[in-house]
Amino acid sequence: MSSWGLVQVCTMCVDYGLVVAGGFYGDLVVKNMNSESGQTFSARVTHNENGITNGVELHDSYSGLRIMSSNNDAAVRIFDANTFAQTAKHEFDWAVNYATASPLGAK
Repeated sequence: MSSWGLVQVCTMCVDYGLVVAGGFYGDLVVKNMNSESGQTFSARVTHNENGITNGVELHDSYSGLRIMSSNNDAAVRIFDANTFAQTAKHEFDWAVNYATASPLGAK
């Protein structure tokens, strides 16, 4: 078993050599399939008891590869896929079931 323990997965995205999974307790788990070390990241992005990670998406931006999570705690969070640092958080008045990004240059 990995050090991040068990995650009850409810959403998943695979692209750019990464596997990203979101869990029922605000979990975000990332596995780099192209790294010899199998670089793995995991975190609980929210501690809200209703913070289910409803959707995850990978997208390329002008600033590099990003991971986007949509959560029941009424927030969308953007993470840098290389450092896993949160780069943005957008809050709403409702649970966010899914969010997507426009391709580079699209409006």
